[in-house]
Amino acid sequence: MLSQKGLLIIICFCKTVQSDHHVNEPSEAERSHRHHSNYNREVRVTVGRTVMLPCEVPHAGNVTVSWFRRKDVRLLSVGSMTYTSDRRVRPLYDKQSEHWFLQITRVDEADSGYYECHVGTLPPRTALVKLDVKDPTANITSGKELHVHRGSPFNITCLVHWGDMPPSDVLWTAEEKNITLGLKDYVITTTSGNPVVSSLFVARATPEKAGKYHCRPEGFTAPYVMVHVLDGESPEAMQQGSQNRISTATFYVLAPVFLLLTFHNDGLH
Repeated sequence: MLSQKGLLIIICFCKTVQSDHHVNEPSEAERSHRHHSNYNREVRVTVGRTVMLPCEVPHAGNVTVSWFRRKDVRLLSVGSMTYTSDRRVRPLYDKQSEHWFLQITRVDEADSGYYECHVGTLPPRTALVKLDVKDPTANITSGKELHVHRGSPFNITCLVHWGDMPPSDVLWTAEEKNITLGLKDYVITTTSGNPVVSSLFVARATPEKAGKYHCRPEGFTAPYVMVHVLDGESPEAMQQGSQNRISTATFYVLAPVFLLLTFHNDGLH
């Protein structure tokens, strides 16, 4: 039989082992973090370019990496094998960085969305990449025609939507002549962002300031607006006057025809 002293030593040893086991066990939060570690990234590109989506998970080169397109849950690749009929898509491995990439050539706006790479580690890890494809366009918010009263100020705003690179500069021209900073009655303000917002403020409308104004972001098609300076007559009045003139002209053209038809019918009777 064990003595009381020996029994006490065994009980203390068992408690120590149980206590150590409890301390080393990972918590639920730690498990969740290990299994759902995300390395997020956003990639912006212009329509028609080639894009490389990175799977930036450490040591992913030694294990199998799979790419999915999230919006339709489509498997795109496993390792170096492609599992899509889209020939623009293929996986690539960079030995120097030990990172996998998903290459998409001739990207279109329909390619925008989330792409997910799954890394076959234990526990598994994922990297989420958001692809934003933009068709670079510039447009003037007022449309193609702008009517202003003589002596009034007016403003023209140009929005430049860019893809991977914003325009380095936005210029303005009036009748193909550059509007430079400091020119009297003209103020140009440009705000960075996507879109880039460039505004041309003209302090006083005169007949000399009528004509075609272009917004010219570098590397983009230049939109334009035709500015009409009115001398006391609104566009609605101009349109109504034009309609009245057309109606009067139509009357003088058709009146003789009606008279001839009338005389002809009287002759038949």
